[in-house]
Amino acid sequence: MRRWQAVAWLPFIATVEWRAEGRGRGRPAALLLGIERVPVAVLDAWVEGPAVAGQPVIRVFVLEDAAGRLFRVRDDAFRPARVETASPR
Repeated sequence: MRRWQAVAWLPFIATVEWRAEGRGRGRPAALLLGIERVPVAVLDAWVEGPAVAGQPVIRVFVLEDAAGRLFRVRDDAFRPARVETASPR
């Protein structure tokens, strides 16, 4: 089991800085936490959503910063990316 599969996720206010890729939309490169820019590494990524035309497909990324903090970004085409952080235990 990956360590981010057994945590609770809490909403977190941050802006996502995206890195452009050659095919379609990009991947998160950094989070902007207030005035601080925090570079992140993508640990895992997957797609959620129904296989129905016209319904939103949500891209999910699990990120880690240099301090070891975990973040989850949920992104779809209809609203801004939502950022969550792993709750401390």
